[in-house]
Amino acid sequence: MGAGLRSPTNIFGQPTDQLLSDLDAALSQWDNQSTSSPITKIAFGHFPISFSASTTSGRNIRDVFLKHSLSAYLCGHLHTNFGRNLKRHHTSEQHQFSSKQYFQFDVHEGMSTAVSNGNCSAGTESVAEFWEWEMGDWRSARSMRIIAIDSGHVSYADVDFRFGSRDVIIVPTFPMDSRFMQRSSDPLDFICQEKSTTHLGTVRALVFSRCKIEFVTVKVYESHYGSFHLVLEQEMERTSEKGARGAMYTFPWNWRDFLDDSPDRYWLQIEAVDMSGEVYLSELRPFSVNGLSAKVSWTWKEFRVMGCQWNQLYYPIMWTTLTFLFSLVLIPCTSLTFFENQLMFKFLRPKMTRRSSGGFSPVNFEFFAAELSKMYIIWSGMLLYLLYLVFFPWFSGYAVMENDNKMYLHYKGWNTKYLANTSKGHILVCLT
Repeated sequence: MGAGLRSPTNIFGQPTDQLLSDLDAALSQWDNQSTSSPITKIAFGHFPISFSASTTSGRNIRDVFLKHSLSAYLCGHLHTNFGRNLKRHHTSEQHQFSSKQYFQFDVHEGMSTAVSNGNCSAGTESVAEFWEWEMGDWRSARSMRIIAIDSGHVSYADVDFRFGSRDVIIVPTFPMDSRFMQRSSDPLDFICQEKSTTHLGTVRALVFSRCKIEFVTVKVYESHYGSFHLVLEQEMERTSEKGARGAMYTFPWNWRDFLDDSPDRYWLQIEAVDMSGEVYLSELRPFSVNGLSAKVSWTWKEFRVMGCQWNQLYYPIMWTTLTFLFSLVLIPCTSLTFFENQLMFKFLRPKMTRRSSGGFSPVNFEFFAAELSKMYIIWSGMLLYLLYLVFFPWFSGYAVMENDNKMYLHYKGWNTKYLANTSKGHILVCLT
């Protein structure tokens, strides 16, 4: 990946049409291939969707990901600076001119909350959806994410190294976390797989360890009014080869015992004990065999960066602000042009309020606006400044290195004469 712009000039990312076409082609290469197992697609990038602008032709990266129904889009940029729940579920159920075009008020969008009654015998069209998972960075947060793909389902575990290295890392792969890993299509998938069965019948987890692991135990808790009661505790069996760095442990269970309309009634935890007797636990997380999703709300800081679609809000906010400023400058001057001064002073004469000392204080804002329009030097300077913001670059410079192409920042984003003569247009970021 080439060198890009540095903060604060890289707050927003703007892909090019050529980049989105290349990404679309890369994700389409398996579409015409007949495979016995489903293709799992994961994309990596820098900017989150809420900070990725559309191209000059109006295309956006979100539509490309929805077209191919990615499993997950992993991104950075924000990392964990605004919270730990910078995750978002995207679906195609978004109507033009609706509020969802600008805001999403929780982590999930259009997720199922009830058991599906779909027909497994009939062919069903796949749901256009994908998960967006912001990642912590190694430089400031000393964080690492492990991604696991199990029977087409993608799960992850975040590992924190701020307090030292980890001797054992546990990644549960099934059942999945009903808060951040469940998909809209899962309820129907689980019902259909009940009849064909394969992966539903076992609990699975990956265990990475420096030392020999003596045994691994699966624990299932039932939550009841904030308290947890242990309902299942069984030792798991190692099924992976001895030469593997990470070992797969499984346990056959009667998953029908855990069918429930509540997506967070049952909670899963994996326990590993090494040869020295040290006990290691995975994060306690809810699961839903039905494929239902547990609702998660953002904090105010998380909502500002993930729920607000700044790429969509930018232009309405900018043009509203400019319209308001132009009206403050032009309306008083226009009014003075059509009305005589005496008539204006009759309606704009400042109201007087008596001070305790006996003096008077004007409080009429319209009077000062009209008076400002008579100060032609100041008024002309304000008008020229607003026109400059619309038609001319705000500032320019060598964004990457000296003796390179000079770049100019307009209200539409960064631009350079060199890029204007190529098919790439405006560039702010390249996905990897």
